[in-house]
Amino acid sequence: MLVSRKYMRGKPGVTERIVGACILGLLAMIVGTFLLTGGLFSDTVNRISILRGVKDFVGISERPLFEAAPEHIKLAAPPREMRVADSMLPELSGRWQRLGVTAFPVRRGQTRALAVKAAQSLSCERQTSDERPPAEELINALESFDARWVYQALYQDREGDATAHGEYQALVTVVDAGEPAAAFGLWRTREPDAATPMELGCGGWIVDAPARCGFRAGRYYTEVQGSAPGGGAAALARAIAGVQLVYGGPFPAESVPPAGQASATADAPATRPAAGTAGRARFAAVPGSDLVTPTTLERYTDNLYEKINGKEAMFRAYLFVELRFGRYLDPRRQEAYDVYLFDMGEPVNAFGIYMAERSREVEVLQIGRDAYISGTNVYFFKNKYYVNVLGPVQGDERAAETAKRIAAAIAETIADSGERFWAQDLLPAQDRVAHSLSYLASSAMGYDFLNRMFQAGYETSGTSYQMYLIKAADAQGARELFNKFAEATARYDKVVSREAYEGGAMLVSESLGVYGVAFHAGRFFGGVAECEDQALAVKRANELRDRLGRAIHGKINHQGTKAPSAKN
Repeated sequence: MLVSRKYMRGKPGVTERIVGACILGLLAMIVGTFLLTGGLFSDTVNRISILRGVKDFVGISERPLFEAAPEHIKLAAPPREMRVADSMLPELSGRWQRLGVTAFPVRRGQTRALAVKAAQSLSCERQTSDERPPAEELINALESFDARWVYQALYQDREGDATAHGEYQALVTVVDAGEPAAAFGLWRTREPDAATPMELGCGGWIVDAPARCGFRAGRYYTEVQGSAPGGGAAALARAIAGVQLVYGGPFPAESVPPAGQASATADAPATRPAAGTAGRARFAAVPGSDLVTPTTLERYTDNLYEKINGKEAMFRAYLFVELRFGRYLDPRRQEAYDVYLFDMGEPVNAFGIYMAERSREVEVLQIGRDAYISGTNVYFFKNKYYVNVLGPVQGDERAAETAKRIAAAIAETIADSGERFWAQDLLPAQDRVAHSLSYLASSAMGYDFLNRMFQAGYETSGTSYQMYLIKAADAQGARELFNKFAEATARYDKVVSREAYEGGAMLVSESLGVYGVAFHAGRFFGGVAECEDQALAVKRANELRDRLGRAIHGKINHQGTKAPSAKN
């Protein structure tokens, strides 16, 4: 029983007291030894001879049990910001030699001093100040967008020619903007008026004088400043972009306002004026007006039906990519102008949807590639964009003029090579009805296998008809299209004749007194449709086939003139 144990009764016995004293003595010896040899009271121990003698008697050395050889001792790890700078601006093999790297934080009121100190550490001062970006503008932009850190490195081109100031060098600045939207805003703010688009990261720009380019990728904005004009800056930018992840965007707004700026006003529009730049379509400010540019923008992709319910299927048929919607305001007249920027992916798709909605009897405008006005509404296409500017329903002539100015300002922001579509010149100009050329991206003539077809309306001696062309991948592809078309025609219409000839074949069909002629020649599938005169349909089809033959053999080019060679 517990209560019967000896140590639970009265005083401890002799054995317990002896054991307890031994344990206390051992603990005192351990503590004393620690105090003598642990270094905590080493000065006191060394001054008192008795304690020093006891320490020597114990014989425990103060030397560490293990000592690392000096050559194996690692230096302290660099600060985190320098490790990030080293990874964002790495040593590059081959052409580029990194001369130095640095980093500094963005702190309001202190950023300039920190930037100067960083520049001194890189020894990257130029002999002339116009060879580097405007420091004041860069500092203001960094603080306006609440950037976090700036990483900089100086690179030298081992292979490039020497400049007036020595070897070709470039200063690379990588800004950690905190989030992709802020990096997008910095990218737009820093883009010069004379810059041209550059395919880099999520988007880039480049200007030759001075050699300078910038791009964004994720939350980072990168700018490269060369010491002289030339391609060195662009080549280095591509090398730096290779270590950055591409993500972030697209953003519904064409310009992200600086931190703390909730919306735009007439004095400070949300988007930058076109100012001669051209690239992606933007809701540009209208020069010389007090119109307020869109401050709240909407973006539609898979949910296009929410904005244009009832017309979505037609836009999808032309391979629609994205719709951006914004509203311009006229504060004086209290009028609104709704603007639809349809990104159709390719210029030919933008042309197709534009012509599908275009009426014949309209007032033609000189905006974009082609434009017209209906009431107070302006429609145009340029490059891959189809743009609608819808003015007030009860608007007057002044409202129509305002819609034209908005459309013209937006058109100026769009880069476009102006290259003609191949079918514009291969389809004959003789008897062609004005503004009748159109394009069907899918399911042309009701057949799901006929895609990417150009067609135009014609009228000869009072008889109307259409001519069409498809450019297949090769001659085999054109032959397969013809065979599918012939099979479908035989199923639903009457086949009048079918004959083969060298390099192709021709089919004549009839349905309810209307004739059609189809053929294939080289990589082209084409013909005549909806013609009430069989002889005329065959004649025009043969003329088109001969015309394609001359193009295939290099006797005419896509401008309809004689040429020494041409692609099939």
